[in-house]
Amino acid sequence: MHRPEGITSRAHYQPCVVSHALGEIGSDADATTITLAEEIGCVPSTVRRWAARVAALAEPAALASAIVEEAGEPVLPATPTELASPQRSARLRALLVRALAVLVLLEALASLRGLPPPALAHTASLVPAKAAGLGFVDDPLRSA
Repeated sequence: MHRPEGITSRAHYQPCVVSHALGEIGSDADATTITLAEEIGCVPSTVRRWAARVAALAEPAALASAIVEEAGEPVLPATPTELASPQRSARLRALLVRALAVLVLLEALASLRGLPPPALAHTASLVPAKAAGLGFVDDPLRSA
């Protein structure tokens, strides 16, 4: 999505905060969008927007192809298929699982290229042009 001239993204959280929050939802059975929002100091819809933005950064299959190409061998990291924390909505659960898969694959690709975590900070250089999803142009999560 191209924002109108003069209108910038209101997103202001650092990639490390976004990565940590989404990782918590994937690994902590007690973490929910509500508890994470309280911990970070934002509203739950912000956490859900982060998941949507990360999930839309790239197709997991395109990232997997980039990893295989970079590594020179067909070995991929295991990507999450379930969340540790239950979610009320099946749609939100699917979105969070996809966001976590994108995060895992981005981290693997960043590691192969010798980039420090979090990989979200390097997304602009990691996401192959053909892998871009329905993200936002000039989104802070896409800038290096």
